[in-house]
Amino acid sequence: QNVFFNTLGNSNKIAVTVTNECGSNSTEKTFVINDAPIANAGPDTVICSDFAVKLGTALVAGNTYSWTPTTNLNVANIAMPTFNKTNTSSVNDTLRYVVEVRNSTCITRDTVKVVVKPAPIVPVISDVIICLGDKAMLSYGGSGAVEWFDAVTGGGSLSTANPYEVSPSSTTTYYAQASLNGCIQATRKAVKVTVN
Repeated sequence: QNVFFNTLGNSNKIAVTVTNECGSNSTEKTFVINDAPIANAGPDTVICSDFAVKLGTALVAGNTYSWTPTTNLNVANIAMPTFNKTNTSSVNDTLRYVVEVRNSTCITRDTVKVVVKPAPIVPVISDVIICLGDKAMLSYGGSGAVEWFDAVTGGGSLSTANPYEVSPSSTTTYYAQASLNGCIQATRKAVKVTVN
C-alpha cells in the first residue's frame, strides 16, 4: 500500500506491522521531505542567426545549474547562459537544451526549444564603371529582400528596389543589406560605382 506525505521540511514517521500465522513484526521509519528546486529553462524562442538570447531564469541562491548540450552557450554551469548560433543553411535549425538544477538533496530538470532562423545571404555584387550622365543598374541576386544604403552602418535608406537604378555625378559607394523572414543581414555589402 502506498502512503503519501506532502509536509515539506518536517519529520514524518511511518510504522509498518506485518502479521501472519507465525506472528507479527513491526518497523518504524522517520524521514524528512525536502523541497525540490524549481527548474525553469525559460520559454521556447525563435531567433535570427547570430543573435544572442538568454536561456533559463534568475539564479536561486543555494542551487547549482548544469546545461546540456553545452554547444552554442557562453557558460554551461550558470542559471542564465547566453545562446548564440550561426545558421548558414536555408532552413530553420531547431535545438533543445536541458537545465538540471540541484539543491542540497534534490534534482529537477526542464527543457527549452530554440529555433534559429537562417541568415540572409548577399552574394558579391560587382562594382560598376560608367561615364558621367549614364545610369547603372545595381542588382541583388541573394535570398529575401534588399535595401540600399549610403553608409556601411547607420546612414540613410536609399531604396528597396531590385534592381536599383543610380546615376551619381561622382564615384559613389552603395551598400546592400538583405532581410529574410524577419532577419536582417548583419554586415552590408558594398558596391562601388565609378564615374569617369
